[in-house]
Amino acid sequence: MFFFVLPLGMGNVMAPGTEAVMSAVPAAKAGVGSAMNDVNRQVAGALGVAVIGSVPSSAYSSNVESATAGLLPSAADAATDSIGVAVGVAAHLPAGAGDALTLAAGGAFTDALGVALLIGSGVLLVAAVLVERHLPDTRKSAATPTTRGVEAAGATS
Repeated sequence: MFFFVLPLGMGNVMAPGTEAVMSAVPAAKAGVGSAMNDVNRQVAGALGVAVIGSVPSSAYSSNVESATAGLLPSAADAATDSIGVAVGVAAHLPAGAGDALTLAAGGAFTDALGVALLIGSGVLLVAAVLVERHLPDTRKSAATPTTRGVEAAGATS
């Protein structure tokens, strides 16, 4: 579901946003408008990755923490940092404890990723709604001059 909603939201936000930026600048300044659009997109993308990336990291650490309670402090700290390290630590544990840590780490990672995707989807859907409600629909105004031109040409014939 998330891999459908995220691109749908992005498609409904990015194209109208680019259109709004590019239609706000005169044709002679199209390069400047395009550059500003690119800078805005890159900065927003970097901030989005930082914010959305910190959510699963925090959620994973807190969710897997209970499964690392019986480990040495250095191993527990390492296992709460990443799922890869948790699986590596689990490989050095006895079979039952290793399997339990691997299962807990996998569940914590999946849950954390789900939370991040849910937040990202929600932000994009809200942005799409805001774009729909607040950006002018330039399709209607772009069609009007052409229609008037055709009507005027027909009236002179």
